[in-house]
Amino acid sequence: MIEKVYVRFIYLKYRIRNLLARARNKMLHIFQQCNIRFKRDTLFSLRNLILFNRPIRFEFREVLFFMVPKGKALAETWSRIRPKKPEIEFLFRYLQPKMNFIDIGAKAGFFTVAVAKRHPTVQVYAFEKCGRSFEVLCENIQLNDLQNVNKYKTAMDNEMGVTALQANASCARTTLDTFLTEHAISKVDVVKLDVDGEELIVLQGARNLLAREDAPLILYESSSVKTKKFNYHPVEIIWLLDEYDYSIFVLGFRGRKGVFRRLDRVYEGVFVAVRPSHPFYDKLQRDVL
Repeated sequence: MIEKVYVRFIYLKYRIRNLLARARNKMLHIFQQCNIRFKRDTLFSLRNLILFNRPIRFEFREVLFFMVPKGKALAETWSRIRPKKPEIEFLFRYLQPKMNFIDIGAKAGFFTVAVAKRHPTVQVYAFEKCGRSFEVLCENIQLNDLQNVNKYKTAMDNEMGVTALQANASCARTTLDTFLTEHAISKVDVVKLDVDGEELIVLQGARNLLAREDAPLILYESSSVKTKKFNYHPVEIIWLLDEYDYSIFVLGFRGRKGVFRRLDRVYEGVFVAVRPSHPFYDKLQRDVL
């Protein structure tokens, strides 16, 4: 009888502890979300009001550039909700003069502007399908007086056509393979891919590029919350890249900086995909922590 009571007590103690832990985590999550919204929506708007929408100054490794204070993506970068420093430092470290860099999902152009400023001889191809974001992208390119950026209001897809957007707007839809053929671009060195869950769809339209011996290094972000809207799991991106002999690395892991080997069942985060034939492969292997 005493043993049964003791077992029951231990079980209830475990249940209560578990419920308290879940409640604590839930409250912490709510607090974090409120803090994020406050920084992104309130502080960013207040900053723009006080400074009369003065362009935001960014500096990475002595590369100075400015961005107009518009858009959700830039608000999150400014408020350090989604800091881009690891990705920018990675691109600065690996990109070399006279290379070709493709930015798919350029949004306001943070990566586009930073890379173009860092390497004036790098040809940058920036794609953004959203009309408002594309306008901000154009403003930022003009603000920084960049001559090596080619901008396109185009949605990258796995087929060609027209994409319907919000507010009765639309934009052209094409595949990366088709674009490269039509514009006679013979070499792509690095691709940055951040299209809010459509990463797999874009890569499906780039199979010819992925199969080439000189296939590019791919820097992409993956989240199951975003890919769920398109009815696939982030692991499917890794499966597709595996078909073309890509090795997958993680950029930053569990709060640590640097490049790490991808562990099994790690499907979300910022990834670097590269084939052994790529000139950056050996350098990446040496940098892996």
